[in-house]
Amino acid sequence: MVCSTALVFGQDTACLPIPVGPAMEADKAYIEKRYGDAENLYVKALEQRPKDIKLTAALVQTLLHEGKISQASAQVNGIFQDHSRSASALTALAEVQLRQGLPWLAMKSLDTALAANPCDARSHLVRSRVLRIDSMYASERAEIQRAFEIDPADPDIQDAWRDIVSSADEIESIAQSLATTKELDVDARQAVEASTHSLMLRLSENSQTCRVLPAVASATLALLPSIEDNRRHIYRYQLEVQLPQSKAKLLVDTAASGLYLSRALAEQNGLHQGVGAPEGTVHVDGIHVGPLEFRDCTVGVSDTPFTGNADGIIGTDVLASYLITLDFRLKRITLAPLPPQPGLLPGDRTVAAELKDFTPVYHRRQYLLLPVTFENKSRKLFELGSGMPYTAMTSEEAHSVSNLKISFTNSARTASGAKEEFYRDSFDLQIANLPPIQHRRIAEIDLSAIDLNAGFQVAGVLGLDILHSLVLHVDYRDGLVKFELADRELVPFKTNGTSFTYAVGASNQ
Repeated sequence: MVCSTALVFGQDTACLPIPVGPAMEADKAYIEKRYGDAENLYVKALEQRPKDIKLTAALVQTLLHEGKISQASAQVNGIFQDHSRSASALTALAEVQLRQGLPWLAMKSLDTALAANPCDARSHLVRSRVLRIDSMYASERAEIQRAFEIDPADPDIQDAWRDIVSSADEIESIAQSLATTKELDVDARQAVEASTHSLMLRLSENSQTCRVLPAVASATLALLPSIEDNRRHIYRYQLEVQLPQSKAKLLVDTAASGLYLSRALAEQNGLHQGVGAPEGTVHVDGIHVGPLEFRDCTVGVSDTPFTGNADGIIGTDVLASYLITLDFRLKRITLAPLPPQPGLLPGDRTVAAELKDFTPVYHRRQYLLLPVTFENKSRKLFELGSGMPYTAMTSEEAHSVSNLKISFTNSARTASGAKEEFYRDSFDLQIANLPPIQHRRIAEIDLSAIDLNAGFQVAGVLGLDILHSLVLHVDYRDGLVKFELADRELVPFKTNGTSFTYAVGASNQ
């Protein structure tokens, strides 16, 4: 298990609300989200009081809002020598660790901080952030409520409380009203239900850009291989979808969200931007994928051609209302019902008996992320990316686990004709319950756009060159994934420069 428990520290501890005092100029700038001004003002204040732990923690928070993670880390390292047992210092460390893509370390720091001071409001707030990506949504709300009761003036706590706790309260209130109000006409009731749906999206990481009609309880969808070179290597898989006026083949990507089409295809189908919808999107009344029907879809459009001669992209998160099985060897996606979950609001992850051998993963927006352990025992956060033909890693993270320091990459021409850089070193990877993997073809990648979207740093992407050899089971709702080898009888198993090496006595499940 890589994810934390849901224990809410200090729940039985009586904490007095923090009195609201006069705000410094730096605090005012922070509240107004003028983070550059706030940084300069906190630095000046620290010149007068260099040992002030609260000022330093405030500067760390400001730097993180600005995306200055290395500077924030340096500030935390500078205060730990004198304040290693301070809840404020430990919480500042946890905030940096979370932004560095180390949520398992962040939770340990927060556990220590709350053991030292159960009434530290910021510790509860940051803990709620880790719990959220751990699919512990009820515990997230409880931690935000706890933080708000202690320090309702903290602007970050206020924002979290309004966005999460207040929305949850409103949903429950609306549900009670609908249950007792019988005279609402159909249109009014539908408008209220739509409002509830938009609020519900704030309470979990399961985004929905389409409404999935519950027409079928289960389904099997054919995966269409995209073969892009004379050696007939499969680099991507596509799904065929039915648009209002034509069919389209969309690249299946576990790292994408929703649906994307080429602008030409959108125009061919007479699709236009919806009222109040984001720029670069169109509204589609209905899309069919096999026996599935999607309604009221907000679909992204692109003027840039998609790879693999695809007409667009379909993120597997559009299927999040099902238990998804991606079997690349058999070229199919199987959809099955998720185990029932009680309650109106998203709750904490519960692992049903039929999912007991699944692995918890972190879930942020459309990304499914899990720690990958390297030969030097370091752990890095990787996302699942079936739309990537190659497993890839950032240069900084690759250097941190490699013994090679010079001539680190080789250029290679890919199937599309473009050149990519591949690391000359081979890497030993330990992924969830799989046997050790030795991978000799990892590409260099810049993940800054994903870091910005996710809100923390990601080390790499597990691409189709590894995932193709696996059967991948995904439960987006609960943040659970199960990996199985597609060829269980082959020990050891080797494909495309990737070796699955079994230790003595290891299981090949």
